[in-house]
Amino acid sequence: MPAVESFFTDGERTYFDTLKIEKRRRDYALGRYALKKLIAENFVKTSLKNIEVLKSADGYPNLSINGAPSKIYVSISHSNGYGAACASETNKVGIDIELIEERSKAWAEMCFTKTEIALGSSAEYLTELWAKKEAVLKVLNVGLTAAMHQIEFDGNKINFYGKLAGTDGIKVETNKGLKNFITAISFKTGGIL
Repeated sequence: MPAVESFFTDGERTYFDTLKIEKRRRDYALGRYALKKLIAENFVKTSLKNIEVLKSADGYPNLSINGAPSKIYVSISHSNGYGAACASETNKVGIDIELIEERSKAWAEMCFTKTEIALGSSAEYLTELWAKKEAVLKVLNVGLTAAMHQIEFDGNKINFYGKLAGTDGIKVETNKGLKNFITAISFKTGGIL
């Protein structure tokens, strides 16, 4: 990733300068760089400095291009030195990238249903479940305000419970191309949420 001065807008730099923890600064920059490259190479041919990604009031990325609000739906994630982004002109999207690592049994029980845990317990399986759920929560624009148990992956089927009951038309795809990482991308099929 190049120096932030080469791709940050003044607004992004102002927020970046408020971050005191180096990891948060790096993660903020990584996510924005990944998204700006994606937008500039696939949606609008413009300089990275003409693309601005600020946090909206609800914490989600707010995209502006050449000074105007964009209607492109975007999502950003970062993990252990990697940034990931996805975008769509037609559907809300969500992305999560996670390092595959062992986690506690208590964590698994807190995040996953009995049905999910019965299907596997390996670090790779549980990391993939986590990434898929995070990506879905981003599409739904609820983040971690919804309990992870309200989304259940049962093979290829997604079940929604609690305040998420009735949700449908969500698709999730995963990628394991980056060694020791899993990336999940989620989107609404058949129209905008």
